[in-house]
Amino acid sequence: MKQLLYYLNNQSMYSKLEKFVRTFAPERYQYAMSFYRPQDQYNALVAYTLLAILCRQPRIELVRGANDKPFFKSNQDMELSITHNSKFVAVAVSDKPIGIDGEPWQTIDASIIKQVYSENEQRELVNFSELDTVFWTAKEAVSKLKNEDFYSIPKTNYYLHHGLLKDQNDKTVNYNVFDLLEGVITVATEDVNICNFERLHNDELIRFINRFHC
Repeated sequence: MKQLLYYLNNQSMYSKLEKFVRTFAPERYQYAMSFYRPQDQYNALVAYTLLAILCRQPRIELVRGANDKPFFKSNQDMELSITHNSKFVAVAVSDKPIGIDGEPWQTIDASIIKQVYSENEQRELVNFSELDTVFWTAKEAVSKLKNEDFYSIPKTNYYLHHGLLKDQNDKTVNYNVFDLLEGVITVATEDVNICNFERLHNDELIRFINRFHC
């Protein structure tokens, strides 16, 4: 089972999410408030709420392992991954290891591409320039999956095969790439099944929160 939820950023829900997280997850609320920028605070509040929706309960505890990788404290059989940026927040849960990353569509700096993209990956960009963002999210996602750095040096060797993202250096990892108008979300996992993918809107967050009289 793999499921991913994402939410397009707007801060109209700030006060409602703040109250919900403060009530049911005070430690997570303190974590969110530790960020300086309101946008980062809001992203952390949204991420917790999306995880609560996936878990179908308002109170979940998260702990951090090596390299600050998050885990469910009370459910060691489920894995999770979180990503957020200026455009959207996404979370994923799975019964197998998983890593996700999302980025707005952007042009990756040429110096970064030269440093961390393989020669084959750089050749792929000649025909498909938007792959620079896709490759970057894939490197970040597999880094979260493996809990090690795959984006500082060219460890991967990505290419497109019949529209699917593949890595010549590691055939055991499967990638699901979801193109959004606002950007791209990439899922890295060793599970061959496609990740369930769903966008949530304000009304769906409100319905969930209201179930708990918050």
